[in-house]
Amino acid sequence: MAKHTINDDTRSVAPDGTASDVPSEPDEVLRVPEVEEHLIVERRRIALGFIEIRKTVVTEQVMVPVELRHEVVEYHVVDDPGGVATIGEARGDLKDDTVRIPIFREKAVVTKEIVVTSEVVIDRTLISDEQTLEETLRRLTVTVDEHLGSDDPPSFLDRARPSADSDRTLPSDRNDRMHSVRAKEVD
Repeated sequence: MAKHTINDDTRSVAPDGTASDVPSEPDEVLRVPEVEEHLIVERRRIALGFIEIRKTVVTEQVMVPVELRHEVVEYHVVDDPGGVATIGEARGDLKDDTVRIPIFREKAVVTKEIVVTSEVVIDRTLISDEQTLEETLRRLTVTVDEHLGSDDPPSFLDRARPSADSDRTLPSDRNDRMHSVRAKEVD
């Protein structure tokens, strides 16, 4: 049996010829993150519209009956008063004089006052209703395609290769969720 010498090729070149995320050391692990979009729903207060409260003055003519009083002056002559004069005159004192007696009447004076007869109460209440929002989220999944020659593949692929009739689920570092990873074999 012939003895073969195998030299390790430590060069790592990405398929496009640049050194990118390909591990440069033999024991280094390549990590490909799986990412996904999460939905963030916020509530924002926007103007819905407005209501107008219009106060209008309505006038109406009213007629209110009012009873007004006034004084009426009557006088008559009495021939024998039978006594002494009552208004500043003593007997025997004769002189010219004028006596004024005020006479009154009632006049209707109208004043207005504002009285609350009723009120309109405007109440704004915040009402909650539940809506269902529909949105499309994207998730990046990683699929491993094997592009190997017909020679025996390295032993690490034997451990990671799922059986042909079942999907193997690999654990994720994110919240213990499991993601399906399928290996495609290329002939």
